Amino acid sequence: MKAQPAEQDLLAIALETLETKLIPSLSGADRYNALMIANALGMVSREISEGGESELLSGKILGAAYGEDRGRDFSDLAADIRTGRLDGREDIAGLVLSLAHARCHLSNPKAAATYTG
Repeated sequence: MKAQPAEQDLLAIALETLETKLIPSLSGADRYNALMIANALGMVSREISEGGESELLSGKILGAAYGEDRGRDFSDLAADIRTGRLDGREDIAGLVLSLAHARCHLSNPKAAATYTG
């Protein structure tokens, strides 16, 4: 019985095929659309590879800000940041920065690689 490839492997094969065999033969709107699809596949692949780091960081941020109050979300966090309720909370600022970097890596790894903070 032949082993089934993992989701990550399937995405890598699809992306490589798209980038090496299909996109070079396209032009105009078709090429643009294929490049958008390749970008989306790359993002999904990176998200799978990440293994839930963004979700973990999101939980850590909300936990640091609100403790056991699990009814709070990022809209509450944004409001509390705007009103200054979380001023001076370097722990939360560091976690938010880490989350922003992780999400940037998913959507634009080249830009994320230039980050030196």
